[in-house]
Amino acid sequence: PQAPGGVEQALGIFDLRDFSPLQADFEVAAFLVDALYKYYPARTARVLLVGAPDLFRGFWNTVKPLLGSYASLADFVTVEEVRE
Repeated sequence: PQAPGGVEQALGIFDLRDFSPLQADFEVAAFLVDALYKYYPARTARVLLVGAPDLFRGFWNTVKPLLGSYASLADFVTVEEVRE
C-alpha cells in the first residue's frame, strides 16, 4: 500500500507463538517505536501480531500507550488468518 504522496507503506509481522515473559524487552520495544516515529512517520500500514499467547497481553498493555495512534494499526491474528 501507499501513503498519501505515493510513499510506500510497510507491513510488520511478529510471530509471537513462542513468546515468554523472558523475551519481553521494553527497551527494544521503546527503541522500535521511537525509530518508527522519528525516521519512518506514516510508513507503517499494519502490524500483525501472530499467535500471541495470553501472557503477551500484559506486555502489550505496557507498550500500547507508547504507540499512540499507531496502536490501532496492530491486529492480533492466528497463523491460519495469515495464510489466507
